Amino acid sequence: MKTSALASLFLCAALAGTVASGHGAPSSAALDKTGWVSNHGDRIAAPKVSRGQAFGVSPSWRGIDAVAVGPSPGSRAAEGPKSETGGAGVDTVIGADRRVRVKTTTVFPRSATTYITFVQHGQSRTCSGWMISKDTVATAGHCLNSGPAGGSVWSTSVKVYPGRNSSSSPYGSCGAKTLWSNDGWTKNGDEKSDYGAIKLNCTIGSTTGWYGMYWTSATLKGTPSFTLGYPTDKLAATQWVAKNCAGATGFQLCRIAVSQEQQLFYSNDTDPGQDGAAIYYSQSENCSPCGIAINAYGLHGSYPHNTFNHGTRITKEVFDFLISIINK
Repeated sequence: MKTSALASLFLCAALAGTVASGHGAPSSAALDKTGWVSNHGDRIAAPKVSRGQAFGVSPSWRGIDAVAVGPSPGSRAAEGPKSETGGAGVDTVIGADRRVRVKTTTVFPRSATTYITFVQHGQSRTCSGWMISKDTVATAGHCLNSGPAGGSVWSTSVKVYPGRNSSSSPYGSCGAKTLWSNDGWTKNGDEKSDYGAIKLNCTIGSTTGWYGMYWTSATLKGTPSFTLGYPTDKLAATQWVAKNCAGATGFQLCRIAVSQEQQLFYSNDTDPGQDGAAIYYSQSENCSPCGIAINAYGLHGSYPHNTFNHGTRITKEVFDFLISIINK
């Protein structure tokens, strides 16, 4: 695929079909979500979900594989690690820790996996994220806005480091032009609405590549689940992959354990610093990796929340939100 065709990738519309029955079918409550909001006070009215659509795909882009180049215009030079106080969530290592460190981060999609630093309530924090266009990062809403429990405070001093590897920032860092989330998170603190996006002041994604996205009204139970991110319980700013759910020994590919309308549940090991990371798999040749959820929470409450880590599912609404921010 030629780089001149990049812009057309963003416009990949949701494909029409018949809404599947079962776990994935949208309820009436999901059809009238409130709007999307930025840290500058901008608002976008969330479109209503059409009952005539069953799934949609936004393609991935490989970028320039395995080549670390100088930062693109608008990004900053490589910097050493800062002292963060930890991530913003409650994710969990379930049983034996089966995460594996990624030692080469300049190979796609590791290059498109981002380390995010920010300040919230005067404290330095970290999250993970994933490039979804040349200048847009998807992440958890609570990485960008504290939600009503924290006074709905927007994060400040946001920096994004694609492919960060301990003290090395092979693509430099980019700042945030605009932070975006939604009223379901910023006003209501609803964990099912815990999603957001960062519009960057650079176009580094043209080099690093970006993840695709996939939504479907059908169940995703049994779908393979992978995640790349930056845990806070490991060496600072190092990238780790979680895909093995076998236990202390052996290998068994992680899969979606419970598929709900707005959340997916899985046994991939995570830590608060991995909040915002993509839950992904290879959906097709054109969408690999393909994000199907945004990691956000660990064990709490009742089943299935007390049994599996979980994240905000890429629904039609979340997909439309992210495409809207890409096109900003």
